Amino acid sequence: MIAEWGQWALALALAISGVTGVFTLYAVNRNRAQAVALASSAAQVTWLVFLLVTFAWCCLIWSFVVSDFSVRNVAENSNSLLPVFFRFAASWGSHEGSLLLWVLMLTGWGASVAGLSDHLSGSFRSRVLGVLMLVNFAFLLFLITASNPFERIIPMPAEGRDLNPLLQDIVMIIHPPMLYRG
Repeated sequence: MIAEWGQWALALALAISGVTGVFTLYAVNRNRAQAVALASSAAQVTWLVFLLVTFAWCCLIWSFVVSDFSVRNVAENSNSLLPVFFRFAASWGSHEGSLLLWVLMLTGWGASVAGLSDHLSGSFRSRVLGVLMLVNFAFLLFLITASNPFERIIPMPAEGRDLNPLLQDIVMIIHPPMLYRG
């Protein structure tokens, strides 16, 4: 059930990002007087998208930590004998998990822009947040349609394959988050 909650959070973030991006850019181009109010609304929605993606990320982490092998990503990149810190790191050891980590970082930077851009003009801020929402939309669309980290396997295997041995290194636990953060 946790995987479905993560999937729904991503789908909701996708819908919100698309609608907000399109309507924000459209409204700013049509009526500059409402740009300040629109920028404030877009900033709040940016934080909402970040929270939804964070929730989805936590759902993926939980699936790895509890070894939910009904999730294809977990079954292909983890097993129950891995120490918990490697199961945690295995969440970004696959293409799907790595892309979700990237989207998390991207929405986090968008939320940072939303929180730290009060000094910008309303029109410019709205344009920036609208473009960020459309970039989020594109990555979320790709994530959900082509690289779904919450895809289920039926029947569920009794044990997972294992984490790539090259990734079973302490340095590799911190490498992707540090790389994406930059």
